[in-house]
Amino acid sequence: MTTTRPSAARTPCRVRAAIAAGVLAVVLAAAPAVPVGAATTATTTLAPRGTAPTPVGTPDIIPLPNSGRAPATPGDRGGWQQQVLFFSICGAILVGIGLMWRESRVKRRRQGRLPVRSTKNGG
Repeated sequence: MTTTRPSAARTPCRVRAAIAAGVLAVVLAAAPAVPVGAATTATTTLAPRGTAPTPVGTPDIIPLPNSGRAPATPGDRGGWQQQVLFFSICGAILVGIGLMWRESRVKRRRQGRLPVRSTKNGG
């Protein structure tokens, strides 16, 4: 026989309310702060038909492949510190996934939903 605490039934509602409040706070913080009249003041001028726009220059936002420089210090882009950090993060994620998978198998085996492997007779 299982008994529940009186506050156990209210806990999911509190969790949902906390999640909703957190999402609302993130949305409001990330919303752009634009004055009301600023959106209507933009004007668009059209180029005459048959004319191509003139190029402004080379794009500087996205560099071309192999146009950069080799890392000079360990903290530069592509340096060994960044690579170690990247692979450490990937490894931590994989370890976490493996531990969750193992724990779920153990719990399912205890519940009887997963057959227990036998080492007898090659099974």
